[in-house]
Amino acid sequence: MTWAKLDDQLHADPRCEAAGLEAMGLWTLATSYMAAYLTDGEITPDRVRRLAGRRAAALTERLISAGWWERLESGNLRLKPWSSYLLSRLEIEAERTRKSHAGRAGAERTNAKRLGTGAAGAAPSADGMRGAPDPTPVPTRSQEREEQDPPTPEPEKRPESFKLTPPDPSPSSPVLKAKKPTSAKSDATDDERKVFEGFLRGREYRHVKGGAAPVLDAKRLKIIRERLADGHTPETLAAAAFGIWVSQWHFDEGQSRFDLALRDGDHVERFARVTHEREQDLARFRPLAPGQEEPDEDDEDLPPPDEDLPPGYVEPPREELIATLERHGLHVGAQALRENTGKQAAYG
Repeated sequence: MTWAKLDDQLHADPRCEAAGLEAMGLWTLATSYMAAYLTDGEITPDRVRRLAGRRAAALTERLISAGWWERLESGNLRLKPWSSYLLSRLEIEAERTRKSHAGRAGAERTNAKRLGTGAAGAAPSADGMRGAPDPTPVPTRSQEREEQDPPTPEPEKRPESFKLTPPDPSPSSPVLKAKKPTSAKSDATDDERKVFEGFLRGREYRHVKGGAAPVLDAKRLKIIRERLADGHTPETLAAAAFGIWVSQWHFDEGQSRFDLALRDGDHVERFARVTHEREQDLARFRPLAPGQEEPDEDDEDLPPPDEDLPPGYVEPPREELIATLERHGLHVGAQALRENTGKQAAYG
């Protein structure tokens, strides 16, 4: 889980007054989204519309005018300056790699101590330094028990008549062969295993290393077959099993359980939708393949900026906003607002 950094003097920043409380709410949610998906301070207009609804266009212009956001040539919006509030994708991935290596090295040291050989295969010498391996063999736990427990008395010899006859190894001998227990995973079909693999991918997505790895037992297989009988496809069930790991609240509360993700149809649709939304968001920031063109943003459903304003609302004059920004020394935001006002006047 990553974090966005907010200054404890954010409430005193004059850009907050220029943007307004409603726009700052959108700014906070958008900053949280940027931190969660490691977008390096960028957000798409479509995601802004999902966060703010019909007011997205008007609030976006306020944030741009106040100097919080800037519009890129690609059409995306970017936080200014984003490096003051977010860590870059490279920094986050490097930190995760470092923690992974540190955890693996710690596990190796712990295993070495349990075996009594030290981290490098050599026992520590008397002065605390690691040198050549100690030639003295370390007794195992079974050997220690044998030294502590008294020897077991030899069994009483039985008469010849009580000796057991070994079984006949011939093929006609009626010797019963023990059956190997069959696991639920061996009975599962490819589609059913595909559903459970989605749950395992979610566990890897969250970098869960400790504890025993979950298995496809009879109980989980029963849940999968019940949902398949309800009409859900294996792809949808796999997406739901992965989506419960993507849900930040369920992960923080320790509720990333397979049976919860597939409890009923409502849960399946809910967590599958989380997975699909994540894939759409990642696709927007994934590099284009050779020859692939950037898709056009469909903003036809966006209302005009002032369409959804409450009755009696009066937009503050641009001159007052510009004067407020310049009074507090924010000349860049004032200049951007002045240029925007000039463009609107030029286009009528």
